[in-house]
Amino acid sequence: MKILFVYKGRYFVRDSITIEYLSSIAKKYGHNTSLIYDQDIFGVTDNVCSVISLNRFFSNNDRTVKSIAKEDPDIVVFLAGFNRNAWNKIIAGGMEDAIGGVIKVHLSQWGIGALKDPYDYTLIGEPEFTFEKFLSEHFLNKDKGVYPVKGLADLNKLPLPDKELFSRFIDFRNSYMIYTTKGCPYDCSYCEEAIYKKKLGRGYFRRKTPENVILELEEAKKRFDIKEVIYKDSVFTWDKEWLGNYLTKYKKKINLPYKCFGKAG
Repeated sequence: MKILFVYKGRYFVRDSITIEYLSSIAKKYGHNTSLIYDQDIFGVTDNVCSVISLNRFFSNNDRTVKSIAKEDPDIVVFLAGFNRNAWNKIIAGGMEDAIGGVIKVHLSQWGIGALKDPYDYTLIGEPEFTFEKFLSEHFLNKDKGVYPVKGLADLNKLPLPDKELFSRFIDFRNSYMIYTTKGCPYDCSYCEEAIYKKKLGRGYFRRKTPENVILELEEAKKRFDIKEVIYKDSVFTWDKEWLGNYLTKYKKKINLPYKCFGKAG
């Protein structure tokens, strides 16, 4: 089958990485994948300048629906997001008249926006875990509706993220984004990670092995000739033992400039 991911938002956030993992999971099961990407220029996710009137010029919903139809997919996947739920629903609803017979799958991490219409299947839970269940357990043979799916993916067993999906839009050579963790060890009330942890359980926060992270970066150097790494973990430096082990390997095998987030004190 041909699986199409539809995403609106800037690239350097976790959701885009999640979609790359979803694509690699789909390919593991023998499916073809593609992407319709609205970069939300001047939109609410633009961290440089948000101007709604200009965003309407660049973000054309009718054009997005036509682009989806042109791809002729079997399944279209929407990933829920704090600033994307309304847009997802507009695009999914617009598909009703433009494209017949396409299965619309909605992945919602915390249950917000988990309405059946205009989607065929809404899966509530961690996207990487729920989507693999959707494919491996043949959800297309089940009745359409809303399905809570409990469980968390093993980060070290996930296939490497499908970087080709965004490669037409992002120059990975200049700055390669990677996460070594899922979630955050802290519970700051203002942060979305605290919401995910409360919804999905304390086990939501976990970290890849140093070897797994190095493997991805070695592949990135080979394929994209990357010159810089940006770690987008909420707090990259929190575990001193893991960090010491990792940086020893990083210096030996990767040895590139990098950026990360830390915590003072």
